[in-house]
Amino acid sequence: DVGRLGAGEIFVTSISKDGTGKGFDTELIQSISSQVGIPVIGSGGGDTLEHFIQAIYQGRADGLAVASALHFKKLTVSQIKKHLLKQKVSVRPVI
Repeated sequence: DVGRLGAGEIFVTSISKDGTGKGFDTELIQSISSQVGIPVIGSGGGDTLEHFIQAIYQGRADGLAVASALHFKKLTVSQIKKHLLKQKVSVRPVI
């Protein structure tokens, strides 16, 4: 796998989900995370707090990237982190 070639993590963007606000491509993220031994970062489509939980628990993402939901002020970083903490997801401290 790419980890043996020196990759430290994989950043997965679902182009078909990117910017749609319809949720992360949990199937794509899970299929990759189940095949590699390095962290997988999911991107594309996250727009609600539930989308983040689904990507972590169903997609098995180690981390997530978000843009539109923050740019358009649908969510804040603090809201996302607090929700993840309530769902027993390890996150960096909320500042």
